[in-house]
Amino acid sequence: MAELLLKVGTRGPDPDWQDGDILVAPNDRRISQVHLEHFCHVKLAGFTYDGRRPVGLARIYRVAVCQYRFERVSNTSVRRVNLWTSDEDLISDTPNKDGEYMNVGEYLARQIDHPAHGIFGTPGAEVWYGGNQDFDAHKLDAVWLEVEDRAAVKRADYTLHPWGTNDLKHHLVLKVDDFDEATAATYVGEEKEAITATYVGEEKEAITERVLRRRVRKVDWKALDLGVSVQAVEDKETAIDTRGTKAFVCASVVAVKAAFSKAVI
Repeated sequence: MAELLLKVGTRGPDPDWQDGDILVAPNDRRISQVHLEHFCHVKLAGFTYDGRRPVGLARIYRVAVCQYRFERVSNTSVRRVNLWTSDEDLISDTPNKDGEYMNVGEYLARQIDHPAHGIFGTPGAEVWYGGNQDFDAHKLDAVWLEVEDRAAVKRADYTLHPWGTNDLKHHLVLKVDDFDEATAATYVGEEKEAITATYVGEEKEAITERVLRRRVRKVDWKALDLGVSVQAVEDKETAIDTRGTKAFVCASVVAVKAAFSKAVI
């Protein structure tokens, strides 16, 4: 399942927020990722006796999603392994052909001094992860198997997005059928227009954009059977959460707004 977090109440005329605007649209993959980021956070990993991170969920998660593994091989050099292609290269204090270099000792000292560092291994043979990240659903599924085993939890108990109490007081969250990343992007898409400015006395132009509407799509939540009153949803002192009893189909509840009229600006 996925979710839609909706704006409750209109804050002002466009381009301000309108009642029913879709603020956030986390799909099932994103909700899964959010929970894994909690279970695999380095702050839950603890430290080894020499101040590095132990092998565990924090490292398993990084192995699954990170592009590079860095392995210290000497006082001045690091082996960089591309986990997606298996390519390897060395980075040292001398710039390589791409201008990349590293002062290994200073870098690690600075990292290890931070209470939320992600340095594994042992002194002189440290290991860490970086580069881009790939949160493919299949990779996350593999991490969940480790989380269920090592943290003794059930994935089925973590299918809802962990919104805060204030989110539930000031907005409305709907549980809906799942959608892909491209669809999620359309649900939170803005409407913009290009503005071309010509510099006086100069033969050049600058093209910028301005937002016409925060969202192109909306949900008429007041027309839905939520199991609670409109007044209860609009009460900013009460946290409303209908996800345990109600679920909706996006195709039935998400609507494209009428064409924008610049006359309202």
